Amino acid sequence: MHKVALIAMAVIFLAMCWMAGAEESVKYILCDPKVENHVAIRRSPRKGAEEIGRLDCGDYILTDGKTRNGYLHILGMTEYGEGWVHKGYIVDDQPIIETCGAAIAAPGRVKARRYIGGKRIAWLDVCTEVKVYARSEEWAVTSRGYVMTKYLEVWHGE
Repeated sequence: MHKVALIAMAVIFLAMCWMAGAEESVKYILCDPKVENHVAIRRSPRKGAEEIGRLDCGDYILTDGKTRNGYLHILGMTEYGEGWVHKGYIVDDQPIIETCGAAIAAPGRVKARRYIGGKRIAWLDVCTEVKVYARSEEWAVTSRGYVMTKYLEVWHGE
């Protein structure tokens, strides 16, 4: 019986050490809040994988930092306890969700992207006006696609 207790204590100690070393962090979802454009939580890290949950713009996620195939592993967000979310909708800071106007304020034209860091869907010229639906410190969801906020001059109101 003494050996069983020692083994159990060793297992618990190792589990606690492993958990203490895990790099868990909170991230947020940045997507278009104006449309039914929820971000899918998938069972495995691929586009066609089963959808096991959904997230809206501004929702937080807890992640252990594991990535695979452009997806980030998340913890405790579904009845399955874990899942995968496409990295193109994840930001480090809580998004501001409000509709406002903005104009491209850059030294040259700017890429509008399908999602954060994604494929270019359009070039936006200097002074092009866009509507901003949600934004984080680094990225904004606009009427023309995802644009880096450093290239936007934002003003409030529609």
